[in-house]
Amino acid sequence: MKKILPILLAAVAFIVVLLILSPAPEENVLVAAYDLSMGHIMQEGDVIYATFPKEMVPEDAVYEPAEMVGLTLLTGRSQGDIIRKANLGTEPMALAPNERAVAITVNNASGLAGLLRPGDMVGVTAVIDSGSIGEIGTFSKAAVENLRVLYLSPDFQAVDEQNNVITSQTDNTTATVQKERKSEGALVLAVPIESETIVYEFKDVEPELGTQLRRVNAVEMLIALQASDNAQLYLYLMPRDAEKMVTSGLWLPELVIKPYKPTPTINPYAVETPMPGEDLTGGN
Repeated sequence: MKKILPILLAAVAFIVVLLILSPAPEENVLVAAYDLSMGHIMQEGDVIYATFPKEMVPEDAVYEPAEMVGLTLLTGRSQGDIIRKANLGTEPMALAPNERAVAITVNNASGLAGLLRPGDMVGVTAVIDSGSIGEIGTFSKAAVENLRVLYLSPDFQAVDEQNNVITSQTDNTTATVQKERKSEGALVLAVPIESETIVYEFKDVEPELGTQLRRVNAVEMLIALQASDNAQLYLYLMPRDAEKMVTSGLWLPELVIKPYKPTPTINPYAVETPMPGEDLTGGN
């Protein structure tokens, strides 16, 4: 028994060392062969295979060229970036003849926390502070709908834990760097050039006003609102088959309801307040 024990210990030590020194499991996945721009139609020559530790490979990584040939690249990829299924789609990113690209700046509140992706359809609500035109209050109106997202700043996009890591590999060395997501970014929308009808439907709030219409060019309107100091643009996500949303707009002060008569202030110390000409001191 004494002779067997050292052998067993040596065997266990050998297995432990072997496990420590053995390389981590790896996978071969497709990466961009060179910088690829958003909207690029993927071809087999656009990608090459690269080896990454298995734990660094996202679940939706692409392993076969046939899975991505002919699909549109929804977000630009740099040379060496892993190609993910989330990066690919069938939505054409190029502008139609009747569209113009308009860029606006968004933050977490106005840009849906970076959850948007190219191809999504959005509506735009304009929030206007009217103090500069002599009225104290804020007005909000859903201005235009069914705008296609063309581009969203990559450093503003919401990403999962796996996609938030940049991996570079040189020879047998792998380095990882955590990306920092920004709270503000640029968004580019495809905006039709035809005039849009902004409908103010008052039947539920002031029936006597009926329905009011304003015809505007959405390209000019969005650019003007973006440039205005007293206006902000907020996006909302839309389904593909969205029903048209018609509103009267919201004048924020109208949400405040005050009592008709002011509530009297109680005098906690029962201090008498003299009337004009009255002397409460007792003097002559």
